[in-house]
Amino acid sequence: MIEERARIISCSDDYAVVETQRKTSCGACSMNKACGTGVLAKVFKDKVAQLKVKNTIQAKVGEEVIVGVEESAMLRGSFLVYMLPLLMLILFALLGEEIARQLLIGHVELVSISFALLGLFVALWWVRRHTSNNAGQNRYQAVILRRSEYI
Repeated sequence: MIEERARIISCSDDYAVVETQRKTSCGACSMNKACGTGVLAKVFKDKVAQLKVKNTIQAKVGEEVIVGVEESAMLRGSFLVYMLPLLMLILFALLGEEIARQLLIGHVELVSISFALLGLFVALWWVRRHTSNNAGQNRYQAVILRRSEYI
C-alpha cells in the first residue's frame, strides 16, 4: 500500500475530498540549482492536489489522515499512462515505415511520423476509455487508512 498524508476538506456519504501537498523527488541534492528537476520543483512548489477517496473511518473535515492506494493499481496505472502510449508510438512508427517501404512510397519518414502520431492517439484514446470504464473499481480507489498521528 502506497501511503500519503492528507487533510480532509469536505465529506459526503462514504467519500471525502482530501488535499495533499505535492512533493518533488529531490531538494536535498547538492545539484539542486543545476538540475532540471530542481528548477521545476521551484516553479511548481506549494501546489496541492485534491482527490476523492473512500472515507472508511468516518473522518471529519479538517482532520489529518493517511490515504492509501494499492501498489499494483499504481503500477498498472503508471504503465498505462506512460508506457503504453510510448510503445504504441514506436510500434506504429515502425509499422508505417515498413508499409511505406513495401508500397515503395518515396516519403518514408512522413509516413512513419504519421503512423507514429496515429499510434499515440489510439493509445491515448484507449487509456481514456479504459480508465473511465474502470474508475468505479475498488482496486483503483484511494482510501483513508487511518488518522494521522502527527498534527
